[in-house]
Amino acid sequence: MVILRDLVSPLKTFSEPIKWVDEGENWKTSRVNLEMNGAPVPGLFLRIKSPAIRNAHGFLLQTEYQPDERVRSAFAIERVEWKVGHTNSAIGPQEYHFLDIESSHIHKFDINYIEDENRMRQRNLPLAVPVDPDPHSLEDFLDCAEKLLRIKGVSGIDRPDFQGRLMS
Repeated sequence: MVILRDLVSPLKTFSEPIKWVDEGENWKTSRVNLEMNGAPVPGLFLRIKSPAIRNAHGFLLQTEYQPDERVRSAFAIERVEWKVGHTNSAIGPQEYHFLDIESSHIHKFDINYIEDENRMRQRNLPLAVPVDPDPHSLEDFLDCAEKLLRIKGVSGIDRPDFQGRLMS
């Protein structure tokens, strides 16, 4: 059995190049396998989601684990989001209940993990805390996310080709 905490703390790297895929009209996504200590970790991925419009807020990076490749559903381990608000629900530790975050935030592993059961509270990581300081640019966000998620190379992600339309 894999102990989820063992997937979070070590430094990780990409085990393959990032390939962007259109996800509807408004988003580009990628899912890349991760490795630790030079070896791929079966079932460990980084999901990247980018708005299809240049400099639009909402860029997302999420580490995911898929314990069985025959089952298509992976679950989130940690997630960081740029310039998107979030409100915590009333689960987990009291100090995080109904915390209202107006901008960039991280759904940290430690506050969403139930140690005794070796599982996440919910698949969607309901609890988050603000990223402080809040990154001003996407480049600053990627630098910050590389440190927060402990994934070398995040700061150098080549962003997808953007559509030429204006934000509404």
